Amino acid sequence: MDDKLEGYITVSEAADRLERSSEQVRRYLREGKLEGRRLGGQWFIRESAVAYVTRREEAAEVSAKPWPVPVEYTVAMAAERRALFQRIRGRREEMRQRWERVGIQMDAADMVRELREEAP
Repeated sequence: MDDKLEGYITVSEAADRLERSSEQVRRYLREGKLEGRRLGGQWFIRESAVAYVTRREEAAEVSAKPWPVPVEYTVAMAAERRALFQRIRGRREEMRQRWERVGIQMDAADMVRELREEAP
């Protein structure tokens, strides 16, 4: 291969590495998805561009896969979460009733808002 083409591979080599057809690789070149050079009637693709496309596709495959969570785990988590929120609502109501007994008419959310407003 010519010194000018060092670091470049042919369309068929790129197709093999990308597990695509040669026509798909040529389409990527025309659309600018792959970096390449055209010499005469033949395309040459930069090897680093093929490696980049491969890594990008692998990353997309990994991120598209759902996190494997057993059904029992999610059901247990949902029940635990409901119980936690129920306890929070109960404690909030207890606080509201105590405050009313001593003459404070304030909701816990209102109290937090006031504290945030007072903070510098």
